[in-house]
Amino acid sequence: MRQILTKRSLLLLAATAAGAAFWALPDSRAAVPEAAQPAPRAVPVAAVHPRAVEGWQETLRFTGTALARRQSPLGFERGGKVIALEAEEGTEVAADSILARLDDARLQLQRVEALAALRAERARLDEALAGPRIEQIEQARFQVVQLDSELERLKREAQRREELLAEGVSATEEAETLAFAARAMEAQRDAAQAVLDELEAGTRAEQVAAQRAAVALAESRVAQLELEIERSLLRAPYPGTILVRNIDEGEVVDAGMPVLVLQESRALEARIGVPERLADELAAGQTLKLQAQDGTLSAVLRAALPEIDPATRSRTLLFDLEEGATLAGVTVAWETEHFREGRGHAIPATALVPSRRGLWAVYLLVPADDGGEEIRRQEVEILHAGSDEVIVRGLSPEDRLVSAGTDRVVPGQHVADQHEAN
Repeated sequence: MRQILTKRSLLLLAATAAGAAFWALPDSRAAVPEAAQPAPRAVPVAAVHPRAVEGWQETLRFTGTALARRQSPLGFERGGKVIALEAEEGTEVAADSILARLDDARLQLQRVEALAALRAERARLDEALAGPRIEQIEQARFQVVQLDSELERLKREAQRREELLAEGVSATEEAETLAFAARAMEAQRDAAQAVLDELEAGTRAEQVAAQRAAVALAESRVAQLELEIERSLLRAPYPGTILVRNIDEGEVVDAGMPVLVLQESRALEARIGVPERLADELAAGQTLKLQAQDGTLSAVLRAALPEIDPATRSRTLLFDLEEGATLAGVTVAWETEHFREGRGHAIPATALVPSRRGLWAVYLLVPADDGGEEIRRQEVEILHAGSDEVIVRGLSPEDRLVSAGTDRVVPGQHVADQHEAN
C-alpha cells in the first residue's frame, strides 16, 4: 500500500510541474507576426460588363382555338312522329340531303283532295275564258223562238176571249186567266232572251276575275299542304358531319326540338385575340403561320373584328385554315417578333442567381479591404428573358459581374477575374 501511494504522489508532482512549465512558455500564436499570415485564396471567375441597350426583340405568342365555321343543332319546323333517321353519328352528309322524316300520311291525303279541287276550279276558269259554245247559243235562241210563238198564241187567245166577253158569250174568269198566262209567258220569254244575249256577248270580265281568284285560292291550299309535307323532312343546310343524334325512330318531337347536331365539313377557322396595336398592323388576306400540336398551319387572315373584348382588352383575329389542316377544338398559336423600346442592360442568362421572394440577382466583383476583389449580391429586375441573354434593370456599364459558375461562389468570397489573371 505504501508503494502505491508513493507512485501516485510522484505522478501528481510530475503533472503539476509539467503544467507550470506549459503556462510559463510564451504564446506561440502571438509570437508569429501578423503580416506572416497567408491571404485567402481568390477563386478564378469569368466576369463581363453589362451591355447597355435601348430596346430588345421579343417573341409574342397569342393562342386561340380552331373551330368549325358552322355547327348547328337541327330540328323539324313542325311537331310529329319520327318515322325514319337517315344519318348516324359520324356520317358525312351533303347539302340538302334528307336526315330524318316525320309521319305525313294525313298531309298526303289532304294534298290529293286539294289537287282535285284545284283541277275543278281550273276547268271552270278555262270554260269562262273560252266563252259559251255554239250549241248553247243555238239552244237558247231556239228556246226564245219557241217562247215567242207560245206568247203570240196566248195573246191571240186572250184577245179573242176579250171579244167574246164583250159579246157576252165568254165568262170573265176565262179572259182573266188567259191574260195572266200571256203576261207570265212574256216574262219567261224575256228571261230566255236575256240568257241568249249573255251567251252571245260572252263571259263577263267580272266572272273571269272571280274564277281566277277561286283558282288562286285552290293553288294556295295545295302549296300550303306541300310546305307542311316538306317541313316533315329534316334536310342538311350545308355539307358536314353528324356529331350528335338525340332521338330514335318512333319518338314524337315538338317543333324546334334538337334532333341532330351537324358540324360543317369545310375548312376550319381560328379565332385569336391580340392587342389592338398588332391588329391594326395586319391586313385581310395576309397569310400567316400558326402553331398547333400537329405542326405548322398555313392560315389566311379573313378579318380583324372591329370590337375590343372588355375582359382581355384585345381584338379577335379570324383566320381561315387550310382544309384538313387540323381538327376542331385544337389549340393554335400565332407567334410574332416585336421590337420593344426600353433602356436596360444585356447580360448572359447564366449570370442570374435566385434571390429573395422570387426575385433575381447577380454577383458583382467589388473591391475588398485587402486590395483584392470579392463577391457582392446585387438584385436586378428582369425586363426580357431570352434563351441565352436577358435584359435587366439595376446595373451600369461599369459593373463587372460573374457570367458563369455562380454556384461556385458566395457573397463575400474573394475572387479574381480569370481573364485579367491570364
